[in-house]
Amino acid sequence: MRRSLVLFVVLFLPATFAHAQFAIGAAFTSQHITLDQYPGPSAQQNSSWIYGPSFFFQGEAGHVVKFGFDTRISLLNGNGVSVNSLTIGPRLGVHTPIIGKIYGEFLLGGMGVRQPGGTTHTGHIDNAYVVGLDHTIAPRLDWRVIEYSYSRIFSFNGYANEDYRHQFSTGVLFRF
Repeated sequence: MRRSLVLFVVLFLPATFAHAQFAIGAAFTSQHITLDQYPGPSAQQNSSWIYGPSFFFQGEAGHVVKFGFDTRISLLNGNGVSVNSLTIGPRLGVHTPIIGKIYGEFLLGGMGVRQPGGTTHTGHIDNAYVVGLDHTIAPRLDWRVIEYSYSRIFSFNGYANEDYRHQFSTGVLFRF
């Protein structure tokens, strides 16, 4: 019994890692924020959309069902507000031949928010639930058709207990 288990692990693990893929990519991201949660000159505004690039590095292994990780940096700004974040977390994807690659992620990290005029800068904990669809357009090139993220933001400094954000992205991935 023990010998067959060792044989299975020795044969199975190299096959799994042989199919591991990594990708780097960039996306155009738009995020809806509520500015009244933070102090500063923009506190009178109810909400705003901010835009900018997101960059990511991800890895996954498996055949049809793929497990992996995602690390991303977002540099968003608009209406004098800038939001920069760094998050990392697990990824689960399913490759379908007709629709493409459907995936879900849970990301955790930090974010900094700078208000108009640059006078107020606050730090926050960011956790996000992400779902999306990628479509292969060339052997090593994928189009991130749509990605939706729902985030809960927790404050480090007591200005806001919680905030919720909705984020949409589209971009490209280079797989290697």
